[in-house]
Amino acid sequence: MHNSIKQLCLTAVAATCLWSGSAFAQPETVVNNPLNLQSEQREKFSTEFRARCFDSDRTRLDRSNVCKITNQRRSQYRRENLILDANLSRVAQRFAEDMDRRGYFSHVSPEGQTLGMRLRAGSADFGYAGENIARGQQSSMDVMNSWMNSPGHRANILKSQFRRIGIGHSGKVWVQVFTD
Repeated sequence: MHNSIKQLCLTAVAATCLWSGSAFAQPETVVNNPLNLQSEQREKFSTEFRARCFDSDRTRLDRSNVCKITNQRRSQYRRENLILDANLSRVAQRFAEDMDRRGYFSHVSPEGQTLGMRLRAGSADFGYAGENIARGQQSSMDVMNSWMNSPGHRANILKSQFRRIGIGHSGKVWVQVFTD
């Protein structure tokens, strides 16, 4: 019974991703019939979407919209779409929650933890990474407009070396993490 419910949830999530055009769905994982994945792929698929199923609807929608708008902006500049990576999103979400909870706003935590340190602690694979943070914006469109109007943030969003993105949002704190 548990496996059939899990498969039903995965099918519903995959259909939602396909219908909404969400960049979270990796074409090789979701589009090509997710229920016929190998065991290791199925577990990875399940883990990636479990966080999405149990996340608050508002935060999930905001993160999905940031990813969608990011990819829209990239396509305007003839850049490839970024893949929304669950592991990078966990790193970004934890950092957003930490900044929101403890009331600081910096790329470096009060203990001196940098983006590279956070990525390694989160077991993220990367050779090249970047990060955008923002605070105070009310919506995903507001934060994306702020980032696109800032040369440094826009450069991260449009950098052609980046292939994956993670997004975090807590309160009024927003985080984008990019890797190759």
